[in-house]
Amino acid sequence: MNIWNFLFRKKKNQEININTNGQNRNNMHSNSDERKNDGKAIKDVADDWLQWQTFLSLGVMNEDAAGRLMAVTDNWPSELDPAAFKSVNWQELIFRIREHIDGPYPIPMLQSMDNPPRPNYQIVDGQIGRGSNPAIDMFLITVWPTRELSNDRPEVLVMRLIEKYVKWPLATFVFLVPFFTDMSKSIEDEKKTMLVVEEMLIHVYKGVENILFAVYHDLPEGGRINDEMVKNKILDLLEI
Repeated sequence: MNIWNFLFRKKKNQEININTNGQNRNNMHSNSDERKNDGKAIKDVADDWLQWQTFLSLGVMNEDAAGRLMAVTDNWPSELDPAAFKSVNWQELIFRIREHIDGPYPIPMLQSMDNPPRPNYQIVDGQIGRGSNPAIDMFLITVWPTRELSNDRPEVLVMRLIEKYVKWPLATFVFLVPFFTDMSKSIEDEKKTMLVVEEMLIHVYKGVENILFAVYHDLPEGGRINDEMVKNKILDLLEI
C-alpha cells in the first residue's frame, strides 16, 4: 500500500466534496464561498500529507504500519509537530506510553493498594465494554467538567467522557503508537498481522482513562476537568 496515494484518496472522498453535489460546476453563478471552502479543503489535505510524510521519514515504523495508523487517526494531530520526534528516544517513548496504558490509576491512594486497580476493558458482543467500579468512578464524577450532571449512572457518565477523548486524533495517535510499532516489526519479520479494530482501540480507551485520573490527581481544590488539561497531560506523556 502506498500511504500517500491512500491518504489523498481517503481525504478527497471524505473532505473535498467537489463535483459530487449535483450542481453544474460550469455554471457562471457558482458560489464563491464554496470555491473558497474547496480550496481550503485541498490545502488542509496537503498540510496533513506533509505532516504524515515527515513522520514516516523518521523511519520509526514501516509504510504499511504507518498507513494503518494514519487511517485510524484520520487527521494528523494538530497539537503535534512531527519533526519534534526526531530528538526522541523511540524505545523509551514506546515504553513510557505502554506503561501509562497498562499501569494502575495514577492516584497514590489507589496505587498503594496490594492489587492496585487499573482500567479494564473487554470486547463483549463485538463492542468495547468497560469494567467499572462505582467507588473509583466517583473520583471523576466529583470533578465533572460541568456542574450539572444527567441522571445517568456514574459508569455511564464516565464512559461517555472517556469516549469523547478517544475520538481525538491526538489521543488515538499517541496511544496507538506502541501498537503499530509492534505491527511494523511483525510486518518486517514477514509475520501475519490480523487487525481487530475493537482490540486495537482498547489501548486508546485505557490510555484516555488513565489520563483523566492523572488530571484528577493534579486538580486544585474545586477544580474541574477540561479539554486543555487533558490535552496537556497527553503531551506531557510524550516529553517533546
